[in-house]
Amino acid sequence: MTWKGWKMAVYKHSYSAYTGKVTPAWTRIVVLSRYAFDEAWSSKISIGLLVFCLLPCIASLVGIYLANNPLARALVGARGDQMIAVDAGTFLKILEGQCWLDSYLFIRKQEYFNKFKQLGAVG
Repeated sequence: MTWKGWKMAVYKHSYSAYTGKVTPAWTRIVVLSRYAFDEAWSSKISIGLLVFCLLPCIASLVGIYLANNPLARALVGARGDQMIAVDAGTFLKILEGQCWLDSYLFIRKQEYFNKFKQLGAVG
C-alpha cells in the first residue's frame, strides 16, 4: 500500500482514514499544555514551592493596600500616615525575594527532571 508515494506497512491491510469529527486546530495545543502542566505539577513539593513563591506577592499586595487605604489602617489600628513606605526600594525588595524563591523552584524542578531522566521515565 502506498501513501503519497511512500511505502508503508499496514497490519492486515485494513487501514482507513479517520472519518470522525476533527477538533479545531487552535484547540490542539491545549492538549499538549494540559499534559505538560499535569506532569510539571504532579508533585506535592512543586505545588508547595509554587505557593511559597507566591507568598511575597500576596504579602506585598496586603502591605501596599494597608499602606494606602485609611479605612484599612484604622481597622488594623495603625497610627500615622503610612505603615510602610511604598517606594522603589520596596518594590526592589519584593522583586529580589521573589526572584530568589523562583530560582530555587527552577533548580528543584531541574533536579527532579534529571532524576527521572536517569531512571528512563522521561525521553
